[in-house]
Amino acid sequence: MEENANINILIIRFLDGSITPSEKEILYAWISESEENKKDFLNLYRTWNLNQASTLDFEDEKAYQEVWAKIKREEPARRKHRFPLRVLLVTATTAAAIILLLIILKPFTEVYEGPDISSFFERNNLFSG
Repeated sequence: MEENANINILIIRFLDGSITPSEKEILYAWISESEENKKDFLNLYRTWNLNQASTLDFEDEKAYQEVWAKIKREEPARRKHRFPLRVLLVTATTAAAIILLLIILKPFTEVYEGPDISSFFERNNLFSG
């Protein structure tokens, strides 16, 4: 009975990585003694891994929730900085487009008076007035 307790302690130390080289040799010898020992060890090994996997899944979910909560807390702060910058950018772009359009259209807004034809009419007595 005491030997089984010692073997169980060695198996636990093996699974959590704290086994010494000499204890590992004792454990390997016990496993190789019989098929029943090998099956017992494999069952404990599988159970340990399943337990570790479920613990990791829980911690992963917790980590995911913490990250998601942090994103939600920081999201309003990011939006505050982004919105005024966007408004400023749109306003500056619109103003630049209007100024450019006015510069391009300036020559077309000047009133064209043409040549002075009144002197032409007076010289040729075409203007009766």
